[in-house]
Amino acid sequence: MELKFKNITKCSEQIYKDFLKFHNKRFGKKEALHLFIMLLFIVYIIVFNIKNHNFTFIIIISLIGLLAMFVYKVYHRETIADKELKSPKVQTKDEFIYNFYNMYFEVIRNNKKQRVWYVRLYRVYQDDINFYFYLDETHAYVMDKKGFIKGNLKDFKEYISKRCILKYRKNK
Repeated sequence: MELKFKNITKCSEQIYKDFLKFHNKRFGKKEALHLFIMLLFIVYIIVFNIKNHNFTFIIIISLIGLLAMFVYKVYHRETIADKELKSPKVQTKDEFIYNFYNMYFEVIRNNKKQRVWYVRLYRVYQDDINFYFYLDETHAYVMDKKGFIKGNLKDFKEYISKRCILKYRKNK
C-alpha cells in the first residue's frame, strides 16, 4: 500500500481541551434533548400520581429522577473528562503518528499500530485547528492540522472528503 499522507500529532492538554470544546459544541444539544425528554417523563409520572393522590411516590420518583440527571449530566461527564486529562498519553505528551492509505489509516502510539478503516468511522469533523476522527459518538482520534509530514492540508481535506463521503463534515 502506498502512503498518501502522514501526520504527527503530540497529545497535550490543549488539544484535549480543544476536543472537549468541539465535542460539547457538536453533541451538547443532543445530550440536552435526552435530558429534556427524561425530565418530561418524570413530570408525566408526577402529574399522573398527583391525580391518584400518591404523594409518597411523587417525592421518591422526583428525588431519584433528579439524582439520576445530576449523576449523568455533571458527575459522569466531568469524571470522564478529568480522567482523560490525567491519562498518561496527555501527561507525557505522547506522539500519535497517522499514516493514511487508500482504504484505511493507521494510528501509531508507543510503537503500537491500530488500523482504522474509513468505512468504519462514525464521522469525520474538522475545526480551525484539528481533525476529529470519531469511532462512535464519544471516542475520537484528534489530529493536528499543522502536523503533516507527507502531504499538505489542502490536499488532505480533498482526500478525506472523498474517502468519507457521507461521514465528512466541514466546519460550520
